[in-house]
Amino acid sequence: MGSSYTNTTRKHVKGRKPAKSQKLVKLTVYLGAICISLAAIATIVGYIRSGDTVTTEIELPHGTLSKLTHIETFTLAYLSVNCNAALLETTQTIR
Repeated sequence: MGSSYTNTTRKHVKGRKPAKSQKLVKLTVYLGAICISLAAIATIVGYIRSGDTVTTEIELPHGTLSKLTHIETFTLAYLSVNCNAALLETTQTIR
């Protein structure tokens, strides 16, 4: 439908197709959002899995628990803690 004052036709904005550059920008934004989402998910999964696989060895004053399962090592550690002179004197005064 033409304008009543000029001899031109009106362009309807709603019926116009998006330009190729607009399609490219929209596609780039969507792909970027998908990539960021996938990277975030991969980071979270990696963080959760790293907590499951970490094994910590508790270091006791006289060695690790696996070392103290040997009777000789346990006996030496036990005697060094429970048979020192200060402890012997304290237990003698209690009796």
